[in-house]
Amino acid sequence: MGALDGDRALVQHGFEEPLLVGIEAAAAGRQFEAGDFAGALSLFRAAYDAAPSYEVLWNIGLCQRRLSLYGEAVATFEAYLREG
Repeated sequence: MGALDGDRALVQHGFEEPLLVGIEAAAAGRQFEAGDFAGALSLFRAAYDAAPSYEVLWNIGLCQRRLSLYGEAVATFEAYLREG
């Protein structure tokens, strides 16, 4: 199993479409796959700042969860649900 196998459904919208928007988000996805959650978080935040999209919030929340930033992750997932 790879780094994302347990989260595979979580990083895909509708289990089919990746939640990657823009160049920063695509690079962030590669960082996440490599286990660099801090790097991925930074890139996902940059992607969200450049083009706010609720889908990117989900990925930000995943990174925060992997980094044990649980309070931030909950707030981000709640924003994802509100905006989505």
